[in-house]
Amino acid sequence: MAAGVAVALIATLLIWRPWQSAGGSASGAVPGTQPPAPSMSASASSSSRPSVSARAYPSGPDAVWAHRGGLEEHQFETEEAMEAAARAGFGIETDVRYTSDGVAVLIHDEAATKGLDCGGKDIQVSKTTWATLQKTCRSKPTATDPHSYEVPRFAATMESIAAASRTAWVYPEIKTDLNEAQTRKFLGVLIDAGLRNRVAVTSSSRERLALVRKLEPTLPTVLFVSRKRVDAAELAGDKLWGVAVEKGVATKAYVQQLQANGSKVVLWLLNDQQQFEWAEKLGADNVLTDFPDAYRTWSGAR
Repeated sequence: MAAGVAVALIATLLIWRPWQSAGGSASGAVPGTQPPAPSMSASASSSSRPSVSARAYPSGPDAVWAHRGGLEEHQFETEEAMEAAARAGFGIETDVRYTSDGVAVLIHDEAATKGLDCGGKDIQVSKTTWATLQKTCRSKPTATDPHSYEVPRFAATMESIAAASRTAWVYPEIKTDLNEAQTRKFLGVLIDAGLRNRVAVTSSSRERLALVRKLEPTLPTVLFVSRKRVDAAELAGDKLWGVAVEKGVATKAYVQQLQANGSKVVLWLLNDQQQFEWAEKLGADNVLTDFPDAYRTWSGAR
């Protein structure tokens, strides 16, 4: 009689399995399956973003920025390059200029020479309509991508980046002076694209960045410094999230002075292992490079 009760009790336990959670196995997941990945909103923290390694990624936006979208897969400053960089988890740096009829485009220089073929015609972006620019200029093919593409528009490309990645940061540079209404429109493009929580506005002009902070105090700003250092003490009151320092004027002491202000320091433009190692020795927080995947490979191997 006792033996029968014991057998029945054991059988009941095997069927019921009270030690197992309602999810299925002892770990809470059905055997042979993985729990669903946590959802990530556009405002996901930096710890959610893909990283090169724990060492390479400080707290905050991505440690490696793809200069003008990078050059490893597509031509600089094409929508395709920026989408690819976003999918790979890199930060994306780009330049914003305006045509004569007020269309914001992603072009590095006023003469539209960097990475573009305008058929030998003399182009000045600010003196050319969008229709003429679209008809005249296309990206140059590269060894990895034989295609050519139209000049990308700012608004459309920001939307494409947001769609390509829910975590990649964007660093658009204001290349020309804008009035308050134009700056509001510029910032509206970023906010409407869903990038408010993963964008830092950049410029070589402290005045342009001051206007950005006046209109959107919560948006981080980054100052580009080239040719000549701007004294760190002079920048202390600018409340800059970061300072991007050209490699020709960077020193370890200058990096430390800027960091003492509470600013991240980005070194640019670094394109080989020796320069990557130098940036590490200087204690830089971020690197701007044409070859972000090469940086990732170097960093991951360390």
